[in-house]
Order: sequence, then C-alpha cells, then structure tokens
Amino acid sequence: MAVDQGSAASVHQDPPYRHLRAGHFVIVGGEPSASTSWWMGQVVFCEGPISETAPHAYCQLTDVETGLQRWIQAKEVTQVIWALDGWLDALESA
Repeated sequence: MAVDQGSAASVHQDPPYRHLRAGHFVIVGGEPSASTSWWMGQVVFCEGPISETAPHAYCQLTDVETGLQRWIQAKEVTQVIWALDGWLDALESA
C-alpha cells in the first residue's frame, strides 16, 4: 500500500512543549544524534501558560544524568518521552 506524502503529510502537529506535565521525561536541546547538544530531564513542574502562541513558560526539570535541578523555557523541549504517572499502580493491579 502506498503512503501519500502529499499535503496531508504536512498536517500541523502540536509542538512537544504543549503536552508537558509533571513526571514526563523529555529531551532538551539539539539533535539526539549529537551526544553533547542535548540532555534528558524529568519535569518537576511548569509555571505560566504553555501554548503555541506563548511558549515562554518556564519549567523546572531534574537532569537524569546529574540529578541537578534546571530551569528551562518550555520551548527548549524537543521531545516528550513518557511519564511514570500511574505506572506503579498499573503494575500492582496486574
């Protein structure tokens, strides 16, 4: 089956920072293929409105490698990985 790469493929996608909430693991920075231009963190909380027109909300993240707390602008998030919300509850009920 052929995949249409036309105009439907360019459908507007929400930027990753619009979906941030406490517990999410995120990639911050440049291309993941360059090991020094990005880092991974876990969202502690975000303050201010996060929207496509106002991406200047600040978020507090914990750097997963160093354990240090960092403040970033939400628009610096390039990818949301996943969250642990409810993860332990799901394991206990299985």
